[in-house]
Amino acid sequence: MALRTPPSRRQLLLAPVLIIIIAIFILLSVFSSKYTDLLWFRDVSRNSQADFTSVFSIRLQTQLVLFLAYGALMALIVGLNIWVAYRIRPPYRPHSLEQENLDRYRSVVEPHARSIFVVLLTGLVLISGSSGTGSWRTWQLWLHKQPFGVQDPVFHRDISYYAFTYPLYRQVVGFAFGAFFFATLAAIATHYLFGGVRVQTQGDKVIPAARAHISVLLGVLAALKAVFYWLDRSGMVFSNRGSVTGASYTDVHARLPVLLLLVLAASLCSLLFFANLRSRGFLLPGVAFALLVLSSILLGFVYPLIVQTAQVRPNELKYERPYIGRNIEATRKAYGIDTVQTAPFDAAGNAQLADLLAPGSNLEHVRLLDPNKLKATFEQLQAIRQYYGFAKTLDIDRYAGADGQTQDFVVGVREVDLSKLAADQKGNWLNQHVLYTHGTGFVAVPTDAVTADGKPAFAVKDIPTTGFLKIDEPRVYFGELSPNYSIIASPTSGEVDGLQDVSQGVGYHYTGPAGVSLGGIRRLLYAVRFREPNLLISGAVGGNAKILYGRNPRDRVQQVAPYLKLDSDPYPAIIGGRVTWIVDGYTTSA
Repeated sequence: MALRTPPSRRQLLLAPVLIIIIAIFILLSVFSSKYTDLLWFRDVSRNSQADFTSVFSIRLQTQLVLFLAYGALMALIVGLNIWVAYRIRPPYRPHSLEQENLDRYRSVVEPHARSIFVVLLTGLVLISGSSGTGSWRTWQLWLHKQPFGVQDPVFHRDISYYAFTYPLYRQVVGFAFGAFFFATLAAIATHYLFGGVRVQTQGDKVIPAARAHISVLLGVLAALKAVFYWLDRSGMVFSNRGSVTGASYTDVHARLPVLLLLVLAASLCSLLFFANLRSRGFLLPGVAFALLVLSSILLGFVYPLIVQTAQVRPNELKYERPYIGRNIEATRKAYGIDTVQTAPFDAAGNAQLADLLAPGSNLEHVRLLDPNKLKATFEQLQAIRQYYGFAKTLDIDRYAGADGQTQDFVVGVREVDLSKLAADQKGNWLNQHVLYTHGTGFVAVPTDAVTADGKPAFAVKDIPTTGFLKIDEPRVYFGELSPNYSIIASPTSGEVDGLQDVSQGVGYHYTGPAGVSLGGIRRLLYAVRFREPNLLISGAVGGNAKILYGRNPRDRVQQVAPYLKLDSDPYPAIIGGRVTWIVDGYTTSA
């Protein structure tokens, strides 16, 4: 018989040491991510003359509270029910093959029950808490809710209820249902492991204490389902069943009464489960539950489908007319055009060709150039260096041209594009993050101007920039093609600027106010954030060097204004002699 050598003291210490190292790395990673985010918000606030750090702090505080609350509640609900199931386990179990098999598992679990319990609850806290942090917007909207002063036409509630309160109710009830669902599964598993539930044993399959415990949990789930059905009534204002968004004929005349019946059915099912505390079986509540499932399918899905298909769709205009009218009215109010006065317009006219071609006519500046098709042309004629490029879609802006007349221009920014570096340059960290840091210049061409050979007639072009627009600062450090991060103001390494020849050395050093200083422990934190050891060991990161990151205009605005719905395409303009990015943002709701 072979004898196993007992583990040495070093081997026994290895596992705890590894766990501590992993925990330190995780904590350092989380801390570096959050702290560098704070530094970014401070940098943006300093350079925009507005305090955006409150956005960061409110978001972080809300996420932290929700992480603790959701994690603690999930652990409490599931853990309490596991503890109850374990406490009411039967002291004796009938002899059977099933119990003999379970005895082996019990002999493994019981000596380590406390450790397993702690590990399980810790996992629930992390998973549930992490999912809860994603609802921070919902909670903040609810905390800052304001009345709209307009009621919906179905339930006659202020519309603020649907924008702020209803989403929170759905989120809370959904969390509660999930918590009790997992608690039910965990309780049944615990009862089965310790003999409270006996699937293959003769006699009672479930002992009275376990039956009462499981009945209470199922009753809570049925009650929460009733609340879900009640909330679904209000959720009809978000319906897309009809021709337009909002409650349709089928929703109001078929789903609304059905949902009320389902509320009553789920409530009755819940009461029967609670009443099962005094009975000896699951027959009656089981039948009620089966009927609830069947009725939710037949009444909640099939019946509205029949009404929509057989009654509404053949004569949709007749049935949906009032609901389409409600949608139009709500849309006009939302866009603030409900008070616009309209008058008939006689479209018939007798315009002559000479009138249409006359100066000042509508056809004078018809676009000949499409900004969606000009990227390749701009790069061929105006990139000038291989490492410069233009965004995939160019933009339209309006300026007073050389003749003083305001007209449309296709515009673009000559940005640094690291994807265009040569293959042997891309793998060099200095090239990626220290040398090639910014673009230069602004390009504009009238939408109706082409040269004799069909090329765009550029009105603003080249390096240095020439044209009718005055540009005092041509360097572009923010844009749609900007690198993930760049080291700027490095005292030991200059940046490629304009037409400089890299082979002859580069000497430009950033002098602007943007960027986060890399002094002290910040080098370590950014090295952890970007998983880049060069930030610690490179000489280019010494002295007064700064790091610039989060540089896409749309992403920057989204971070400081998470409550806005942003247009996907920011566009550049020359304002005050500098390239300024403009991002269209909207407050929206469903």
